[in-house]
Amino acid sequence: MKNIGIVLITSIVLLSFTKTKLNGYITLFDSADNAKYYTYGKSHYFEYFDNKKKTIAGKKYHIKYRKYSWGNIDTTFIRKGKSSYYHIDKKTLEESIILPVTPKLGDKWLENDKSWSYEVIAEQQKI
Repeated sequence: MKNIGIVLITSIVLLSFTKTKLNGYITLFDSADNAKYYTYGKSHYFEYFDNKKKTIAGKKYHIKYRKYSWGNIDTTFIRKGKSSYYHIDKKTLEESIILPVTPKLGDKWLENDKSWSYEVIAEQQKI
């Protein structure tokens, strides 16, 4: 009887995750009970949002966690502005654009620290 209970609980937990290949933008602001499972090569990670928001520098951010197969966990703080989605560096309190809300061909933007540049070069494409 004890084994049946363990199998039932394990099955429910595993069925609550969605397996997804890296073939599109990650849905922003999913509820915490909607984790995504991504695979790449022999590695994988889970990505999920906390149901609570965190206020940083006077703005409310959604909290996204990414737990890797080797145990590391990354935390990202994301908010939606009028024209773009942003993430914030908690150490410097500087925001960078993740993606325009309505990206258009030719849109360009930089990470706040200028380490990465982005440009929309095509629409409706598959890699």
